[in-house]
Amino acid sequence: AQHGITIKLLSGTRTYAEQDALFAKGNVTKARGGYSNHNFGIAFDIGVFNGSTYLPESPLYKAVAPIAKALGLSWGGDWQSFVDEPHYQLRPPWARAMSESEMLAELRRRHDTGIPVFA
Repeated sequence: AQHGITIKLLSGTRTYAEQDALFAKGNVTKARGGYSNHNFGIAFDIGVFNGSTYLPESPLYKAVAPIAKALGLSWGGDWQSFVDEPHYQLRPPWARAMSESEMLAELRRRHDTGIPVFA
């Protein structure tokens, strides 16, 4: 808001079934249920708005990214294989030295055994 940009949270935590439904649509996500950070409450998607009009594509997504990254979030716009400018995620401290696939495996294990993500 301080920079004249209106954003709203569009999507946060998703169940495995919700993730699978988005995956089945194609072109929305490349991750099945259990393989998305959304499934573990550490990812969210934003929308940029001009008044009440949602802008699915806008250079403002790139303007928001440095602000979020300064807060410690990772930005999907930095990805090489599937650029996802509305996407942000937070890496738990215990996962800092892990690859993405190692972290997701541990998140699934924690999910299945009831261990909190940030424990």
